[in-house]
Amino acid sequence: MWKCLVLLFLLTGCAVQYKVPTSGDTANVRIGTRVGNDHTWVYGYSNAQCDDKKTWLRLIGEPMASWAESSKRLGMPLWDYPNGAAHEILVPANKAQYIMAVQNHYTFKCGTFISHTFDKNKDYEIIIGDQHRCSASIYEIVPTSEQAADFKRALIKTVSMVDGVSQACKDKF
Repeated sequence: MWKCLVLLFLLTGCAVQYKVPTSGDTANVRIGTRVGNDHTWVYGYSNAQCDDKKTWLRLIGEPMASWAESSKRLGMPLWDYPNGAAHEILVPANKAQYIMAVQNHYTFKCGTFISHTFDKNKDYEIIIGDQHRCSASIYEIVPTSEQAADFKRALIKTVSMVDGVSQACKDKF
């Protein structure tokens, strides 16, 4: 019986507390995972000390992604994820965002702290596990030509789990 409850929890997840901005400037941000067999929780904070934790997203890597909830999509270009391994959300623009991606694998747990200010009306992608486990890369999705029919990912930065993390965040992790 308890195995069924654990499976049900993994498939349905906990309540997501992310609130879509209803006013002000926004940016489109896709957050996805490239790490298979992981459950990744994405949390947002009000500051660099990791205060006011809110659950933003739950991501599930391959091969379990096929069991996940439908991905949230805003229609951004360059989508190449299985269902549940990425979501696209609106975030407030021109204001620093403080995000922690926590990867839970069978044998380890790690968190990657991401701090970035997104420009209004632009498309971004945060790929968790892009370079290696316990890392995240932030890209801007930009047109490759003036016709804007083709797009590419332009790397902004890659962070690992120890980059830019305040002691307060470490203590709360």
